[in-house]
Amino acid sequence: DVRAAASADPPSSWPRLEPSDPVAVVWTSGTTGLPKGAVFDHDNLRAVADGTDVLSHPGGRRLSPLPFAHVGSMTRLWDEAVHRVTTVITPTPWRAAAAVSVMVGERITVAQGVPTQWALVLEEPGLDGADLAALRIVGTGAARVPPELVAALQRRLGVPVVVRYTSTEASLGTGTRPGDAADVVATTVGRPVPGVELEIAGHDGDEMPADVGQVGRVRLRSGAVMRGYWGGPPSGPGAEGLTLDVEATRAVLDEDGWLTTGDLGALDAAGNLHLAGRSTEMYIRGGYNVYPAEVEAVLGGHPDVEAVAVLSAPDPVLGEVGVAVVVPVVGAGVDPGRLLAELRAVVADRLADYKSPDQLALVDALPLTPMMKVDKAELAERLARGLPVEAARGAPAATGARSR
Repeated sequence: DVRAAASADPPSSWPRLEPSDPVAVVWTSGTTGLPKGAVFDHDNLRAVADGTDVLSHPGGRRLSPLPFAHVGSMTRLWDEAVHRVTTVITPTPWRAAAAVSVMVGERITVAQGVPTQWALVLEEPGLDGADLAALRIVGTGAARVPPELVAALQRRLGVPVVVRYTSTEASLGTGTRPGDAADVVATTVGRPVPGVELEIAGHDGDEMPADVGQVGRVRLRSGAVMRGYWGGPPSGPGAEGLTLDVEATRAVLDEDGWLTTGDLGALDAAGNLHLAGRSTEMYIRGGYNVYPAEVEAVLGGHPDVEAVAVLSAPDPVLGEVGVAVVVPVVGAGVDPGRLLAELRAVVADRLADYKSPDQLALVDALPLTPMMKVDKAELAERLARGLPVEAARGAPAATGARSR
C-alpha cells in the first residue's frame, strides 16, 4: 500500500547503489526470434535524462501510449525525477476517445503516439472542441509518418510535431526538431539527439559507405545504449545481481560501444537519417536489393491508401519477389479494380522495375503487434496460407501466395 509505505518510519540504513548497478531489464518483442532482455543501469538512465531535449521540460505532463514494460517507459525513471515530469499512461486496450479524454483531463503538455494512433485521434469526434491549451508538442515514430498526417496534426492541434527513432537496446537515438520542414518530419527520423553518435556501416564488415544516400547498417553509440542482454541470475551460494549473455551481446554491441540496431538506413546531405527497414526485411529480387520501406512510402502516398506493408515471397526464378498488402481508405467508396490499376501505375512510374512489387493484395486491415506496429511475421504467415493477391506486373509471379 503506497500510503502505508509513505507514512512508515524511514529505514535505519539505505542500500548502497552504484551507477553501474542494473535497474531495468526491457524485453524485445521477439517478432524475429526469441525475446531478449536489454539490461540498463543507472548510468544509462541518467544519459536518457540528459538527452531527452524537447520531449521533457520541467513540470511537464507527458502522455505515453506505451505499456510500462516498454523501453520508452522503463528507461525514463531518471528523466521523470530530474525534470519533474509526470507520465500518464493511456488505458489498455488503447482507444482514441480515451486518449483525447486523458489529454484534456490531465492537461497533457507532451503527447506521444505511433502514426496509427494519431490518425485515429484525428478521426475521433471528441477532438473537436477539446481543450488542449496545455499541449506544447507532439511526438511520433516507430512507423512511416505520412506527410498529410504531419500537416493535419499541426493544423488540428496547433503544435510542432517531431519524430523519434530509438530501439529496445538504445533508448536514445535520433529525432527531428521543432521547425524542421514538413517533408523532413515525414520522410526522415532526423539527426542524433544530444549525446548520441550515429554511423552508417557497410553490409559486410565495418567499412563506411562513402556516398550520401547509400543504404547501410544503422549503428548508434551513447551512454543510453544497454549494458548487454540478460543472461539469467548468477549461480552459486549467496550470489546476487544478474549475468549477461556475452555471445548474444557481442552479436550487436562491439567493444567500442557501437550498437548495430538491425535497421538499415541512409543519411542525406543535412545529416538526417532515412530508414530503409529492418535488415531482416530486405529481400533480393533477381540479384538486386529491395528495401520494403521505400516501396511502402510510394504506395502509401496514394490518397486512397490507408496503410500498406511490403514483404517478400519465394520465387523459383528470381529467388524472392515483392508482395504489397494494401488497406484502402475506409468509407471512401474506393473501387478495388481502379485502385489496383492506379497502384500499378504509381510503382511503374516512380520505382525501378526490380523494386516494383510483383503482387498486390487488398485487405481490410493489417495485423498489429501490441505496440501497434504492423506484424509482418503474422502477415507472412497469412500469405503462406494463401492470402489472395493480384499480379502487379504484366505476368503473374510464382509465390507462396495464391493468385486470382
